[in-house]
Amino acid sequence: MSALDGQSRKTVQFALPIWIAATLVQAAVLAAQERLYLPFALAGAAIYYGLLGVLAIPVWKICESLRNRSYGLPRVIAIHLLLGLAVVTVWDGAYLGTLYLCAGGNPDLRLRDTGLWQLLGNITTYAVMVAGIIAVQTSRRLQMQIRRESELRILVRDAEIRALKLLIRPHFFFNAMNAIYSLIETRPREAQEMVDLLAQLMRQTLEAAEENLVSLDCELETVKTYLRIEKVRLGDRLTFRMEPNGIAPDSAVPPFLLQPLVENAIKHGIAPKPGPGAVDVLIRTRAGHLEFTVRDTGPGCPQPPPTDERESHGLSMIRRRLENLYGEDFSIVQRNLDPSGFEVSIRIPQQKLDSAVAVDHA
Repeated sequence: MSALDGQSRKTVQFALPIWIAATLVQAAVLAAQERLYLPFALAGAAIYYGLLGVLAIPVWKICESLRNRSYGLPRVIAIHLLLGLAVVTVWDGAYLGTLYLCAGGNPDLRLRDTGLWQLLGNITTYAVMVAGIIAVQTSRRLQMQIRRESELRILVRDAEIRALKLLIRPHFFFNAMNAIYSLIETRPREAQEMVDLLAQLMRQTLEAAEENLVSLDCELETVKTYLRIEKVRLGDRLTFRMEPNGIAPDSAVPPFLLQPLVENAIKHGIAPKPGPGAVDVLIRTRAGHLEFTVRDTGPGCPQPPPTDERESHGLSMIRRRLENLYGEDFSIVQRNLDPSGFEVSIRIPQQKLDSAVAVDHA
């Protein structure tokens, strides 16, 4: 049992007492009807429900497979009827054959319950077993869905906190304030623009933090506002380019998907570089998916990307959020560029915002 996962272990622990109770009841019935010694009756009942337990394994897998397929109700009923006929036939034949081989010489063994009543009893038992399997599988799926939704809410809240920290972290906030202070006397219009951009970014962050999915247009506006703030702060050292390439602006994306990537590109690629640098945000469609690429002209990553600081902070949180939203239907690729630079590409399913939903990947 140690090799089973937690849910399977709970299922076995729940089913074992039922199996023992059913075996004892069946043994009592056999002992009373067939006038068998109790040990023979217990052995026969154990064989009876032991065979059912073995047959329950493929029945469990077939029921689980049917839940994952979009079959109509008539087809599902037909499959269950054929499956029940096969299981009851194999169960009855194996049980009676084993019982005759083990106790066929017993003169008290008349097997009075083998006819129609035996068949009806097996059909009823099988129906109860299938109903129990479906109930347990449904309960497990609901529990996993509730757990995933709870984790997703926590991750969205983490994203909100991270976005708010972007505004109050000393290295960003004080740099922005210093930039505003230095512009007040010499370039007052740019200082005013910087204040307006900070207020705009705060508003966009608070609005997007309330949603699980936002439009692509909303996400790009937030990224553009952040880049404009950094442009005022860094001046000619930063140039940026955003190319949606004709993607529908109402495409659904998780909020704060691109902002951590752009922040990392500036922090690790542009800020340490003494000369000018560029950040590109490229978006395109491919085979029903949206592909986002954030590229910088910095020095690149000196270590393999999976162990880099970029993965341990921003990308690790993005990866966990995408796993909850899309299961395995996403990808994150990091690579150094030749001769210098670094890029991160994220690929997610393309959906419209009004019809997009988080998929249950239980």
